[in-house]
Amino acid sequence: MNTIVSDMLTGSEIFNTRFLHYSWIIPTGLFITAVFLMVYAFRRPGKKSSSILKGFLSLVYVFSGLSVWLGMHEVDAISAISGAILLWFYALLFLMDAIWWQKIEFRIPERTDLKVAMILLILLGLLYPVIEMSFGYSWPKMVLFGSECPTTTFVLGLLTGSLPKTNKWIIGFLATNAVLVGGYVGFNGFIVDAVTYLPAGIISWIMMIRYWKKAPVKKIPVMIVALVLTASLTGCTKINEEHKEAANLYISNIDFQSLKTGTFRGYYEGGMYGWRENECMVTVDSTSTGSVQVVAVELIRSVEDRPHSFFAELYHRVIDRQSLQVDVITGATLTSRAHLKALENALIKAKQ
Repeated sequence: MNTIVSDMLTGSEIFNTRFLHYSWIIPTGLFITAVFLMVYAFRRPGKKSSSILKGFLSLVYVFSGLSVWLGMHEVDAISAISGAILLWFYALLFLMDAIWWQKIEFRIPERTDLKVAMILLILLGLLYPVIEMSFGYSWPKMVLFGSECPTTTFVLGLLTGSLPKTNKWIIGFLATNAVLVGGYVGFNGFIVDAVTYLPAGIISWIMMIRYWKKAPVKKIPVMIVALVLTASLTGCTKINEEHKEAANLYISNIDFQSLKTGTFRGYYEGGMYGWRENECMVTVDSTSTGSVQVVAVELIRSVEDRPHSFFAELYHRVIDRQSLQVDVITGATLTSRAHLKALENALIKAKQ
């Protein structure tokens, strides 16, 4: 899991912990209201019901941008600002369409492919927390309805169902962002987005191209859809396998008193895909009391791009406890274990 993705999860944890009451009460209210207004728009399709729902979605994106800012501005200020501005831009687009443009009309589509796509994406958005839990995530390191990924997945379902009578600028912006963000985040550690947000963007673009005009474009190869979905599923499987391997990485309980003095180089190949490859230099020396201790650890190289403070903190914990059995860095369990493995390999040399 790279730094940006780790920071995003850390931001969610900060928001959910620091604003505990609001972090679940407001999303719960937004979830219930979204379902109610969606049913209302489907039962009574028209400008009035659609405008009400669009106005509500505008408020949801305002909250979404606020949650990004509050959760991430201490972790990564640039990502917090850019993420919040993007979501507030979406809020403005829906407000503009509700008041002036009035191009989007939410309804249950007659065509089967649109109906299936709409239902699938709506369910992926509404059931997003359930999918998170199925992949091992738990509170507070979770995102609920009102956050970007579940909300936009849900909204893309509504917009896909409204084709061809929709605002193609809005669905284009949201679908493109879903592909880019969902793909990046999904294939860099947060597998939930690889099976929800990324497919939502892909399906929306396929349906938008197919129904760009009122008559569907009939010659979009089904093979393209199949290949895209197969590639997504294959990628998700590979990520899941890599995560399991990293999570089960065994770290020996080496007795530091049995080490010989000197400087030793430790290397870990980074797992099956080399995503966590790293190398370090460990210095073992004797103290004034005659005991042997690890006195210094220096990072030589790491494939993952993380701040120096991350490695310094992990190494400090090892030196402080004189043990490899230390607490991992919050939000970076797999990376921490990979670097502890390189340390272990260095200490094994110190025992020989």
